[in-house]
Amino acid sequence: METACQMNNCFSKCFKEKLLNTELGFLIKQEGVKEGIKEAILILLLKKADTLPDDIYNSIMNQENQSTLMEWVRLVSETQNMEQIRKVINGK
Repeated sequence: METACQMNNCFSKCFKEKLLNTELGFLIKQEGVKEGIKEAILILLLKKADTLPDDIYNSIMNQENQSTLMEWVRLVSETQNMEQIRKVINGK
């Protein structure tokens, strides 16, 4: 006989699998990917500088285009010049 915990885990697993196979599940996953990329950019920037300027932080957090975010990861990982990074991320 299954315990309540085992039954709950089975229900959660089945629900999760069904949800991920829907359009809503896909959108949730995409949002998670974008949030992860944003966090990676912030971590890389904080390794280069002790503080992160508000304008750069806000631009990163407001960006919703995944391709742009991936380009910023490349830029931040390859570039040491914070002013150059600021120009690209802020679009100036």
